[in-house]
Amino acid sequence: MERTKERMTRPLRVREDKRNVGGWERKARLGGGAASAAAALLVPIPWLQLVLGLGAVSGLVTGLTRYCPMNQLAGRDTYHP
Repeated sequence: MERTKERMTRPLRVREDKRNVGGWERKARLGGGAASAAAALLVPIPWLQLVLGLGAVSGLVTGLTRYCPMNQLAGRDTYHP
């Protein structure tokens, strides 16, 4: 139980060699995620709020961690330290 609790309190990090989102793509993901989150809060339609909210989470998480599983599947890498 303690091990699970420890894992949940650690910050979300991705190893440097796994990063594949950088530069303009990272900025676009963070900006798009923030815009989607704002739109989700303003739209009165519940299913559209859900779609925009999921898009916001996806954009913000991939922008903050600099890792995108779909980029890895496609063989894309825009991260350059």
